[in-house]
Amino acid sequence: MSSIYEAMLPSLLALALSAPAGAAPAAVVRPPEAAGILVGATLPLTGSESRAGLAYQEGYQLAVAQVNARGGLLLDGKQVRVTLRIADDQSSPLLAAKLIESMAVAQHVDLLLGSYTTLLSDPQSTIAEREHIPYVFGGSSAQIHAHGYRYAFGLASPMKMLTNAFESWLVELQAAGGLPSPARVAMAWEETAHGREYHEMLVAAIARSKGHFQIVSDQSFPLNMKDAGGLIVTLKASRADLFLADAHLDDFVTIHREYVKAGLCHKVVSYGTRGGEKQAAYELGAGNVLNLVSAVWWDEQLATEGLNKQFATAFHAKFDHAPEWTHALAYETARVLFVAIEQAGSKDRAAVREKLASLRIPSIVPGGQISFPAAYGQQAHFPYLLLQNRADWATPIIYPEHLATAKTAVATKGCQL
Repeated sequence: MSSIYEAMLPSLLALALSAPAGAAPAAVVRPPEAAGILVGATLPLTGSESRAGLAYQEGYQLAVAQVNARGGLLLDGKQVRVTLRIADDQSSPLLAAKLIESMAVAQHVDLLLGSYTTLLSDPQSTIAEREHIPYVFGGSSAQIHAHGYRYAFGLASPMKMLTNAFESWLVELQAAGGLPSPARVAMAWEETAHGREYHEMLVAAIARSKGHFQIVSDQSFPLNMKDAGGLIVTLKASRADLFLADAHLDDFVTIHREYVKAGLCHKVVSYGTRGGEKQAAYELGAGNVLNLVSAVWWDEQLATEGLNKQFATAFHAKFDHAPEWTHALAYETARVLFVAIEQAGSKDRAAVREKLASLRIPSIVPGGQISFPAAYGQQAHFPYLLLQNRADWATPIIYPEHLATAKTAVATKGCQL
């Protein structure tokens, strides 16, 4: 298990399922705004996941501001304003579950938006299911969707789609002569549900290559690791051509700092969804993250027209900085909930749930549409974008080809493999 939190998760879920409806602690009750729509959410505004939590807060806030700027949602011929109540879960699954229980039971929120990461969202989804409250969240792990819940809707495309993107891209790169055949792969993955899914899917993809790729190193590491020295020693000894890892942002910085110190260089280096963040480049040095490949759910390079341009323009105007994938995913999570409410013409939970289940609308995500297929446990499925860092701080899209803004660059000289 990656941490005490993940070790306690089964107990948390059992507690959420078995607790009586009135078991939540005392909390501030709902004010006399009952004619409006009250949406509750917790986010990790402090703690280990605070960078993403603060970004999610901005995405949620923009979606609410846009709805209220036009007078609210149209329900039964009347404009109804939305109130968003956000609590800081401090990156703690225990607190995330406690707070969402209070919102659902004591504060009588109408609907719920999710926290960030599976560790925080999983116990919350169990409470939402017990209380029959639609819960829309952004976690990418398929773990929650395996429960068979009817009220949980996941907007982030799953790990399977990430590894599919890498598989297709690497096969094409190898066929074009950019990689040796067979190509030697070193893997590293965090000990979480997310990391285990990444590992499982990538191993399966390499097996499908029929010898074109082979795993020469396969390491796991704990979440919030303090020392990556041993991992780097094993990686160096593997003499791999590719280094493919799955890591949270802090662990990516920890690992890659040691990678740079060791003087390593591989033809392809990726930390899954991490690597393109500006703050990581500031911490590690822009030259030290050159050519890293990251897989993301959205990028501002899509914002040339339509919904994407509208979103990016509105985000810049409200927050005075560029949106990243975290902002976009949060915004879309809230927006689809509001679309479902308006389609239902009501804040009735069952009616909104039915509209979410049948939803299929234009979206800012790659692929241009969003839905929650029952066949995938009500988890959205859409393509990932692969980005690659450049020396001028740009991160062009290199895959899929029809959205690419630059060609793939691979290390050729100076690589000590």
